[in-house]
Amino acid sequence: GPRVDPSGELSTGEGFKEIREFKKLLLRDPDGLASALSGKLLAYALGRPMGFSDRPELARIVAAAKPGRYGLRSLILEIVSSPTFRAP
Repeated sequence: GPRVDPSGELSTGEGFKEIREFKKLLLRDPDGLASALSGKLLAYALGRPMGFSDRPELARIVAAAKPGRYGLRSLILEIVSSPTFRAP
C-alpha cells in the first residue's frame, strides 16, 4: 500500500517529520500533555464534553497523578475516584 506520511505540525506551529520528533515535542511539556490526555479521558468517562466548571477537578486530577509520573494507571485511578465521575 501507499506509504504513511508521519509528518505534521502542532498548534504551536512546531513541525515534525517523524514519530520520534513528535514524541520529543510532546514530552517537552509533560504537564500540558497530562492535562490534555486527562481531559479527553474524563470527557469519555463522563460521556459528555468537558465544561468550564470541570476545570478545577481536572487540575486536581492532574496534580494528584504527577507523583506517579502521569502514568495511565494513575490518571485513570484519579478520574474514577473523582467526585465528578461518581456524581449522578
